[in-house]
Formats: sequence, structure tokens, C-alpha cells
Amino acid sequence: MRILSIDTATKVMGVALADDNKLIGEACLNVGKTHSQRLLPLLAALLENAELDPSQIDAVAVTSGPGSFTGLRIGIATAKALAKAWQRPVIPVCTLDALAYNARHLSEYICPVLDARKSQLYSALYNSEASRLENPCAVTVAELAASLQHKGGRVLFLGDGAEAAFPFFKEALAERALLMPKARRLFIASSVAELALKEAKAGNFMMPEQLKAFYLRASEAEVKKKVLIGK
Repeated sequence: MRILSIDTATKVMGVALADDNKLIGEACLNVGKTHSQRLLPLLAALLENAELDPSQIDAVAVTSGPGSFTGLRIGIATAKALAKAWQRPVIPVCTLDALAYNARHLSEYICPVLDARKSQLYSALYNSEASRLENPCAVTVAELAASLQHKGGRVLFLGDGAEAAFPFFKEALAERALLMPKARRLFIASSVAELALKEAKAGNFMMPEQLKAFYLRASEAEVKKKVLIGK
């Protein structure tokens, strides 16, 4: 089984290729929100350098959320288009699950946090094996810090919301609060591929037209639309 994975859920963009035996290749960029311009060339370069063509890809995986509304739409639209053109299934992967998988075995608890704007974070809680303990939610920094105070072990934070919020976590948890090094805090394309391989082995595929983004709240455009309709 060979998986092509796509991650555009945050300002970081990544693609990876993996099979049952190894990570074949990975390419990532952290240059801002230009995913629509850079994603396809990055994918093409990865396939070319790996000396693979679409006929050798068995499924396409993509981060399905939570994350940037625009970023998710770009990644999902690309995954759908490629899967339809190649006649392959798709595998959605939760962004927070992939982040936690990056940090497995490094702490008793793993807490990925993404900047959700409007003074909120997208977050979930995982054990040391990166198995989910608490489901994804949108919370304030204060709410998240308070919910972690009763935990009896170290909590490792990562994701694009981790650094700005870490002083609050440090105050609430003292020496139990840990911050993932920058080099491993954001890049998750290979983790998306590995998690997708596990899903593939369990037979958890879907057709491209079934793929949808996982949003924890409505977008600004959707909120405005509801207000206008309500008026």
C-alpha cells in the first residue's frame, strides 16, 4: 500500500509519500498562506524525485480539519481532484491526531493546539501513545489551561498555537508544561501518511465525493450569511 498525503491545514504546507515499509519522501514549506500556488508543484516534484507516477499511488490522504478554513479547502479540493483523476480512494486524517502522532512517546500527555483566532484554540488531549483521550474542541487558552491542571503528568504542547499560549500553560502547570521544539512542532505530512496507512489496513477508505472538511465552528463567511438571512 502506497499513500500520498497532503497537509494544508495551517500556514505550513506539506506532502509525503509512504508505503508499508518506509517513508519514501516528504516536502514541506513554511512560507505563509500561498498553498494554492505551491501545492501542485510541490506534489509534482515529490513524485518526480521519488520516480513514481500516479498509477503507483494506492490512496490519497489529507488533513481534514480542524484548521484554517481556506487551507483545508485547498487541500481537500486537491485531494478530491487527484483521487478522481487517478480513480483512487481518499483517507481523511484529523489535523490534531497527526500533530499528536508527531509527539508520541515523548510525554505522558500530548496536547496539540492550533490558533483558531477569535481568542480561541483548536485542541484535543492524547496519551503517550497518541491515542485520543478527549475529543477536538474550540476553547480559550484559560479554559484549556484549567482543564489540564488536574492531570498528574507532564503535558507536551505543539502546533501553531503552542508558543503564544505556552506562558499561560506554564503558569497553570509549572514544570509539567513542555513545549515541543520548533523543528517538530508543525510539520506533519509524514504523520498524516502513517496514520492513513493504518486506516487503509483497517479498510477505512472513502470515495472522493464523500470527503468533507471537519470544522469545529462556522467560518466568518457562514456566520455573516446566517446574520443576513436572519435579517
